Amino acid sequence: PDPTPYGHGGYGMTPGNSTSPGAGVRMEAVGSGTETVTSDADARRIRVKGALEAARVPVEEVRVPSSPVLALMVMGCVRLPFPYTADACECPNEIVLSRVRQLIASVQ
Repeated sequence: PDPTPYGHGGYGMTPGNSTSPGAGVRMEAVGSGTETVTSDADARRIRVKGALEAARVPVEEVRVPSSPVLALMVMGCVRLPFPYTADACECPNEIVLSRVRQLIASVQ
């Protein structure tokens, strides 16, 4: 039995550390606790993450070693770094990329 809630084996990621397919960048999952908004970037990240979660899309915060800000990993394959806009999305699957971009574009 698959222990992940979506039955996809965690989208090819292991708990704690993950790599986006084709990205070649090691990212580390970050726990979801109570956050303090410290900047506009944090506020935008939290709004985008909330909108994706409201749409029942799996999303997690990941730490990229070369950057001081967090990125979002959507559905285990779409990497969304700062500034958390539709144009910033990166994914090798064009269909998934297009659908996630549509969702993110609707966030104010």
